[in-house]
Amino acid sequence: MKSIKNLQHQSQIFNLQQEEELSAYLKTCCLLNHGLTPKETRQLAHQYAVSSNVRYPPNWLANTEASKDWFTGFLKRNPTLSIRKPEATSQARAVGFNRIVVNQFYENLLTVRMKYNFQPCHIWNCDETNVPTVLQPPNILATKGLKQVSQTVSAERGVNVTMLCFVNAIGASVPPVFIYPRKKPNADLIKGGPPGCVGLVHESGWMTGDNFYASMKHFHDFVKSSIENPVLLIFDNHSSHIDYHVVQFAKQNGIILLTFPPHCSHALQPLDVAVFGPFKSGLKNSHNEWLQSHPGQRISIKEVASLCRIPYMQKINAENIVLDLKRQGSFRSTKKLFQNPDTLLQVSLTVNVIFNNHKLFS
Repeated sequence: MKSIKNLQHQSQIFNLQQEEELSAYLKTCCLLNHGLTPKETRQLAHQYAVSSNVRYPPNWLANTEASKDWFTGFLKRNPTLSIRKPEATSQARAVGFNRIVVNQFYENLLTVRMKYNFQPCHIWNCDETNVPTVLQPPNILATKGLKQVSQTVSAERGVNVTMLCFVNAIGASVPPVFIYPRKKPNADLIKGGPPGCVGLVHESGWMTGDNFYASMKHFHDFVKSSIENPVLLIFDNHSSHIDYHVVQFAKQNGIILLTFPPHCSHALQPLDVAVFGPFKSGLKNSHNEWLQSHPGQRISIKEVASLCRIPYMQKINAENIVLDLKRQGSFRSTKKLFQNPDTLLQVSLTVNVIFNNHKLFS
C-alpha cells in the first residue's frame, strides 16, 4: 500500500488550520484596501505564534517577527497568495464604492431600461482615455541577468491628448474624438487617424463642456436618435458630461443620460474594465514600431491620431469589444456580487448587466 504523504512538515510552525486562518486574514485586509506588506506579515505571524502558544525559533523572539525563510515557505504552501503592487486608491473611492450605491445605480438602470424598452443596440457607453506622445515601451528580449534594460522613447515626458470613445452593447462603435492641447483647430492633426474621427482643441488637452457638447453632436450624427427613437448613454459624472448645453441637447434629441455613481467608474465603467487595456497595449507596440522606423525623430501630437488608427481598428471593434466584455463578465446577479468579497477583485458590474445578462431586462 502506498503511504499517504503528510501535508504538514514536522518542523512547520503553524498547523494547516492556523495557516488557513492567517491566509484568510491577509486576503480580507487586501479587500479592505489595507493589505499587509511582507514585513508586516512576518510581524503578524510572530504575534499570532505568541498568542497561539506554538513553538517558534529563538530568532523570531529576538527580531519580533518571523524569518524570511518562513515567509517564503508560507507563500509556497499558500499559492493563492502572492506579492502584488497595489493601485493607489483614495479614501473617497474606497468609501464610495459600496453595495448600497451600486445597487441603486442598477435600480436606476433597470427602471430606465424598462421604461424605454431599450434593446442592447440602443445602450451606449462613452469614456475618455489619454493617448500621450510618450508611453511605456512594450516588453522586449534582453540578456538574462542584465540589471538595466533600456528602450528609446520620444521624450522624458509626453504631451497629453484625450481620446473619447463610444461603444454599445453589441460591439458597435462611433469614430473617436481627439482633444488636442491647442488653441486653434488644425485638420492635419487627425490625418491618418481612425476613419471618421474628429479633432477638437483646448489649451489643456482635457475634456470640457464645450468639447463634450461638440462630441455629443458627433455621436448623434451616427446614432440618429430622436424623442420617438431614443438611446441610452451611460458615462461618469464628470462636470463636462453634465454641462447645461449637453443636457439640453440630449433632451431635444432623445439621448437618455445615466451617470455612474461617484468614485465607482474604476469598477463599473466597461471601457475601463475591458476595452482600453488591450487598446493601450496595441498603442505601445504602434509607438515602438514608429520609433524604430523613424530613427532620431520624436512623436508629436501630429502623429497621435495616425498611431491610434491600427490599435483602434484592431482592438475597439465589434468582435473584440464583445469578446473582452464577456471575458470580464461573471454572469452573476449584481445583487449577489457583494455577498462574496472575493468578487471585489474582479468587479465588472456594468459588463454583467448591460453586455452579458440581457435576460435581466426581458
